[in-house]
Amino acid sequence: MQKTQKTDQLMQYVQKEWKLLVLITITGLIYNIGLALFPYMEGQLAQCLSDILNFQADRKDMAVLVLIYIVVVLIVQLARFFKRLFVRYMANHINRRMKLVLYNHLIHTPISTFDLDAGSLLSRTLKDVDDCVEGIRKTVTEIFDTGIAMLSYVVTLCMYDWKLTLVAGIFPPLAFFFAQRMKKTVTSLEVQARKSRDLANQLVVDRIASLPSYRSAGCESNVDEHVSQAFDHMKTSVSKAQFAVVGISPVYRAICLLGMIFVFLIGIQRIQNGIWNIAVLTAYISCYTRVSLKTSKSAALFNAMTRSRVCWERIREKMHDVQDETHVPHPIRNIDVSIPVAYYDPTIPVLHDIHLHFEKGTITGITGRVACGKTLLAQILSGMHETQGSVMADGSPLSMYDVAYCTNRPQIFNDTILNNITLGKDGDIQQVLQDVCLDQETDLNQNAGEMGCHLSIGQQARVALARALYSGRSVLVLDDPFASVDTQTQKQILMTLKTRYNDRMMIIFSHRLDCFDRMDQVICIQNGTCVCGTHASLMESNTEYRTLVQLQCERVAV
Repeated sequence: MQKTQKTDQLMQYVQKEWKLLVLITITGLIYNIGLALFPYMEGQLAQCLSDILNFQADRKDMAVLVLIYIVVVLIVQLARFFKRLFVRYMANHINRRMKLVLYNHLIHTPISTFDLDAGSLLSRTLKDVDDCVEGIRKTVTEIFDTGIAMLSYVVTLCMYDWKLTLVAGIFPPLAFFFAQRMKKTVTSLEVQARKSRDLANQLVVDRIASLPSYRSAGCESNVDEHVSQAFDHMKTSVSKAQFAVVGISPVYRAICLLGMIFVFLIGIQRIQNGIWNIAVLTAYISCYTRVSLKTSKSAALFNAMTRSRVCWERIREKMHDVQDETHVPHPIRNIDVSIPVAYYDPTIPVLHDIHLHFEKGTITGITGRVACGKTLLAQILSGMHETQGSVMADGSPLSMYDVAYCTNRPQIFNDTILNNITLGKDGDIQQVLQDVCLDQETDLNQNAGEMGCHLSIGQQARVALARALYSGRSVLVLDDPFASVDTQTQKQILMTLKTRYNDRMMIIFSHRLDCFDRMDQVICIQNGTCVCGTHASLMESNTEYRTLVQLQCERVAV
């Protein structure tokens, strides 16, 4: 069973970082209070310079002002540094938490329900998380860097001259209005860019996965040309989107700074009339310039917030934290399987009328022709595939946590052999290495490589088998564990399994039948159902099984 924790509200992720938010607020207030002093200090410096030129002040007065200005700058910049550091920490924590929730959702979602291909899953879903977090980061940053700072600057401007502020202040709202008008265009270009990235990524994944097929068909050049065209289209669409996001920012600034014309004209007139002095004009120009720059940043912030909201709506349904209940594997005495029908997909029945019984301490061999449903039955027994019917262990539904499933394609990680077997569980693995005949062939600290590329196929299969044995699960479902193991090693491993692991229940699916005479029970899948017996009884009574054994003997003889 699973517990679902609600994590589908974006603010929940922000609220969990309340300690960092407190630190961000303190440093942000110090930073913005200091920013409000800059225009005043710059005006005083300009006035002092004018007074020095007119012999109304001396260099000591300028030195004192410069020293005060430097101290203010240092305090403000330190506050800015720590504020941005805390914001970055907060964004990283939120990003990590959101991706863990998304990861947990994906691993508990049936593969058949995914509507994303490999390229989209990599470039869209995780990119949406990054965009959401980036929107949060920019919002928290600009609340202080833009919101509070603009408020302090506007108040300062009004204190100097509220009428001029009203006239020159028309242009920053115009820039913001322009940003709103550009919102649809920017969003549309970003959607096109994302689609082109998805297509290019998926073509690359397909090109790598299907390399032998394209090469054997002699169409590699055509496929490469198609991939090249996709990347050219991606380059064009991404460039347009980047220009829309980054390149329009100067337009915002230009619109905001149009009000500077009125500031210069009216300001110079007021100096001539003796209403203002150089300090006031310098402070007003400095303050208005900062307001204009902050407005242009707020327009860019608006686009980032819009993009963040769109991305969040796309991934919101996936942001449910699913947590497994604690399950302690326990010994199982017997398993009863009853399956009226089983499908690979909803339209094609593969198995039907399946009734099986497995006992503790026995090894069961299951075989059949290619594509008869062996892997489907293995997935059902291991809990990896849902089906009609029941799989009961000692009268209760068999949990996948009681089963060690070894697939026919071993999952080997780019890590040491030790970590591939233990998966972080403490204990000595020397015994299982001996049991699968790996103790003399490999070193525990040897790296298996990406997908086990540093190991032979037979070694990969035995590492996966060692992992299943080391897990301590009472039921082992092994899908073709000896497919690439030589006959002598296979016999030795099977003998060890029968003697050392007689407290387990082992179900082995295999095409290799030379070891089935050592099985306690043999099951042959034919015509979608199962025929059970011993090796001897099936050789005598079942034509399908006898034919499979004879064909394999003939191939070995040849």
